Amino acid sequence: MARIRTIKPEFWTDETVVELDYADRLLFIGMWNFADDQGFMPLRVKRIKMQVFPGDDYDVEAGLRRLHESSLVALYAHPSGLLIHVRNWSRHQRISNPSREKYLQSDLRELDEWPVGLAMSLEPYPAEGKGREGKGRDLSCASADAEREPDPLATDFDRWYDTYPRKRGKGQAFKAYRAARKKVDAPTLLDALASQLATLTARGPEYVPYPATWLNGERWADEPDNVRPIRPDSDGRLQLPPLPPRGFFDR
Repeated sequence: MARIRTIKPEFWTDETVVELDYADRLLFIGMWNFADDQGFMPLRVKRIKMQVFPGDDYDVEAGLRRLHESSLVALYAHPSGLLIHVRNWSRHQRISNPSREKYLQSDLRELDEWPVGLAMSLEPYPAEGKGREGKGRDLSCASADAEREPDPLATDFDRWYDTYPRKRGKGQAFKAYRAARKKVDAPTLLDALASQLATLTARGPEYVPYPATWLNGERWADEPDNVRPIRPDSDGRLQLPPLPPRGFFDR
């Protein structure tokens, strides 16, 4: 659950913070909204991407790694999975009525190095001695398992988005696509788009609706427009189709 947080003025001139790229600073601030009242949050790269940078081309895992290297965040292994903790949390935030601690110190084990291949990892990373058969698991194995099983919805969306003639607002488009898939299947969306491409682009790229607009408007249900667009001739005159004969509409 997102929470309202504050930013102190001295944050902007902190020696460690100013060494970061501006996008990494924004990631650091954005994490505060989704960390619990003790400064912990599950390390789920895809989730953090959708929470803080839903419509931007930004490598969240690389940003998290840089925050870890700058000692602004700590990485912990917990029986429920990997956790991020904002160091010096009490310096950043003052919580009047903090919620109950979810992660006990006795269950936490700090990791010094950032794991390799974390981007697709969704499986828990147990604390030492609490994994399967009493042994800790290598995170790289969990990552490899996840990479072999990509999200089918994301794959279908990427195929549809690559076909759409206007690439704007990818984050919002994915949300709209997820909602649309509750009503129709992936082939229906792709086939409808393919049948409407000529109509969508007839007036020029600036008139093509945003992908999320097309999906939210349920445009996949529109009948394909087989009428050729009206364009001006070399003299600038519109070539209108001939009128029907007199009395045609009186029949």
